[in-house]
Amino acid sequence: MSGPTSFGHQNLGFGAGVSEAAGALTLIESQTPSGASVVNFTTLGTYKVHLFTFENIHTSSDNRDLFSRVLVGGSEQSGASDYSRAFQACAPSYFYEDADPDLHSIRHLPEIGVAANESLHGRIYMYNAVDNTKLTAFTQEFTAIKFDGKTLSNFGGAVYQQENTLSGIRFYWNAGNIASGTIKLFGLEES
Repeated sequence: MSGPTSFGHQNLGFGAGVSEAAGALTLIESQTPSGASVVNFTTLGTYKVHLFTFENIHTSSDNRDLFSRVLVGGSEQSGASDYSRAFQACAPSYFYEDADPDLHSIRHLPEIGVAANESLHGRIYMYNAVDNTKLTAFTQEFTAIKFDGKTLSNFGGAVYQQENTLSGIRFYWNAGNIASGTIKLFGLEES
């Protein structure tokens, strides 16, 4: 369907030239760890935007924090100032902000418990992971049941502070294993 012309140019209307697939999520990989100390995603493709979803993730030991580090050339990046983060967290008894410009990893969510109902759910968007001219940025939203049985939610962002092409990302607890759950990686389609 073509629209009216004006000054010799055709006006195709709102959304003209945008692929029907633009904005669609393509599943790249799904993992269901069971007793894993780390979960690596090493297939990123050429997507500018990635989405990780976390479904019913459990820890093998009490009061654990979820962390990540990026992989460059297959090697985990853990320099003292490789990352920065800022997030806000709230639970029934408190609200706090957590920010730090010089970190060796990204802490996504703290204090997850080991009881059957204590798990985390959420998502992380990752931007520019395969562009070596830009920093890789992350935004996140999580909700969980903490080790004390209370609800915790947080949102915020982080940056890998080096201009590199990532070969992957690693998720892990500060101690213990990822006992169960599903983590999925999607790529966001462009026009």
